[in-house]
Amino acid sequence: MKKACILLASPRKQGNTAALTAPFAAELEQLGWSCRTVWLHDLEVRPCRACRVCQQDWTVFGCPQEDDMQEIFDSVLACDLLVLEELADYLLMDLDSPGRARLRTK
Repeated sequence: MKKACILLASPRKQGNTAALTAPFAAELEQLGWSCRTVWLHDLEVRPCRACRVCQQDWTVFGCPQEDDMQEIFDSVLACDLLVLEELADYLLMDLDSPGRARLRTK
């Protein structure tokens, strides 16, 4: 069975991001996929300290911080499909600097 990991950054479980993701996950499940949704807002993830402990053995995740990143990392490594959902509000920014993409939702 194929596995999908859906990482949701929205704090609103009944919001627009969840509404967009739910039909996608339902369709995957109808096709025989196993879907795991991870609500990032519910987890404690500390910022990286650049200690490079995680780079000592590339076969396992070895972060010395005791937060929820291990759970996220295990889900990402085990999946065949990774879906990243973030807040739609961030897509409204214009980046007019030379060499930058211009993102618009309208």
